[in-house]
Amino acid sequence: MIEIQKFSFENNIKEITSCDIYCSKNNDVKTPFVLLLHGFRAFNTWGFFPYFATRLAESGFIAGCLDFSLNTLLDKEKQWFDMDRFRKNTVTQMITESKMLISNLEHFFKSNNLINKWNGEIYLLGHSLGGALAIAVADSVNTVKKLVTICSISDIDIYTIRQKEKWESLGYKEFIDTNTGQNIILDVDFLQDRLTYTGDKSLAAMVSRLKIPTYFIHTEADATVSPKSLEILAASFSNKKLLKTELIPKANHLLNCEHPFEETNFALEHIINNVILFYDN
Repeated sequence: MIEIQKFSFENNIKEITSCDIYCSKNNDVKTPFVLLLHGFRAFNTWGFFPYFATRLAESGFIAGCLDFSLNTLLDKEKQWFDMDRFRKNTVTQMITESKMLISNLEHFFKSNNLINKWNGEIYLLGHSLGGALAIAVADSVNTVKKLVTICSISDIDIYTIRQKEKWESLGYKEFIDTNTGQNIILDVDFLQDRLTYTGDKSLAAMVSRLKIPTYFIHTEADATVSPKSLEILAASFSNKKLLKTELIPKANHLLNCEHPFEETNFALEHIINNVILFYDN
């Protein structure tokens, strides 16, 4: 039986970061904690995330789906965010919250009788922008021992010169989310923060410093993040003996899933099974 516990803490901006912790009651062996990081316009119960975490827990791991504090939903059915909060988010804030969760994890486990199930190691799994966040966390937290990214971006700065100039001029960026119909607004701080991830802070530099087993996964039919990102990330990885890559055919950016999640599919099952094998070995 899988038990789900809510882990919440006040973060650096006095907001509440929360995480759903999935663990098997029957697990008596100490195992790693797998932290799942969602993408930009997502949340911790979106689509396949609860199912993925449940499967990890059934396989013996403790799994956690993090919900970033500024990704607050106003309407769960429509998947509409509280735009007054969402527009203030930054990549740096999401990285900070991920690292704060890890630093608070031992206290939570001790307080909720889970400490005897955890071996002290962290495994990461990030999807889309969450993949970039996972890379950044792995680059700076030495308890992270394995890393998986799925359909990750390969550069934090993904915008054209024209887009950035307009964004800077207006002080915000505005567009319609084609999946939900919501009007999305991002403050200029979001852009300015992303532009700081160059040089030693670039994803390429972070990936080049990784010295842990890493598994980069991308989907062949990804129209959101180009599959070329897989090649770019892999080219930056120094020790190829620690690297596994895979391109999944006939699957899109969302692993052929929707929200609300109704049923699994071949691509998702293939990825979950391979991730579990990677974590187990």
